[in-house]
Amino acid sequence: RLNQGAQERIKKRNNSADIKPLSAKEERHMRLYFHNQLFAACARYRFPFDVTATVHTFWKRFYLSRSIMDFDPRLILPTVIYLATKAEECHINCEELARMYKLKNEWITKNEVPVMEGLNFQLKVYHAKRPIKEYVARLRKNPLVPDGNLDKMEKLAQQLVLDSYFTDACLYYPPAQIALASLMMINRKEKVIEEQSLIESCVNTGGEKVSAYEEKLKRRLEEVGGMLKKGEELAKTWASEKKKKLNEAAAKIYVKKIKPCLDPLLNPSTEEYKKQEEDNNKEAEAARMKKRKRRRQEEEARERKLLGSDEPDDGQPFTIKRNKSFKPKPRPSPPPDLM
Repeated sequence: RLNQGAQERIKKRNNSADIKPLSAKEERHMRLYFHNQLFAACARYRFPFDVTATVHTFWKRFYLSRSIMDFDPRLILPTVIYLATKAEECHINCEELARMYKLKNEWITKNEVPVMEGLNFQLKVYHAKRPIKEYVARLRKNPLVPDGNLDKMEKLAQQLVLDSYFTDACLYYPPAQIALASLMMINRKEKVIEEQSLIESCVNTGGEKVSAYEEKLKRRLEEVGGMLKKGEELAKTWASEKKKKLNEAAAKIYVKKIKPCLDPLLNPSTEEYKKQEEDNNKEAEAARMKKRKRRRQEEEARERKLLGSDEPDDGQPFTIKRNKSFKPKPRPSPPPDLM
């Protein structure tokens, strides 16, 4: 649906038949390619778990309601990184980020508002890291679990969750289910504790057994676990040099094809955007001057009324009229002589 809407907007902007928009499949491949570049950027900056997860979540949520043919991914990518570091209070230099992607600093800052609009201004993102820590804390209370294996299990589960961002798991499932499924997958490899005991230890806080929703929960965890396994496989495939070269070759073709499709009014690097911004500034300035003039006229009218003249200013010298109904108060009598 997004691709079809973008194609219609391109036809309205450009009457030329030479411009061919991206198909839905090509747009998906290009979005995945630039999303994979986020993993390289996060690894280069060595972001903590929260920032990395927020970066990927922002990217996925933004392009749920926006098309690549409307918003250039080469500009949205650094903007998403910059905005995520702000949301997670992890400082990063915008100028350094702009140099890394060979962009101007103002292009990133001017794209912040469009990105926030695409996110519906919901910048708070909940991750699976905190539920993992909570589940591990509950497992420590279980005497059947060796304490030394839980730290390793926690790290492996967090890495499995990070690999899941190669998929859309964060858009389909809540963080608590992703965290529990990651621990379950790691437990099957490491064989730390029986699976039934793990689920009961993590889900139940009062010691009672899992209730009637046990089967439904297990089916959901298997479903989440399948997506986590897929993300792990995609992470290994993406890391291969052969796959990277194929993706780069395909991306170059898509980038050449997408350039004439982009809306110049949404791209801060174009002359059309700058002209639109100047026109908007002029209109805003004219509105401010009009409001200032009206306020000044209202103040002058209040002054004329206060000084006894309700006539509007017609260019003649202002004269103060005598108020005939004015009667001065009598002077108060002096106090009696106490002497």
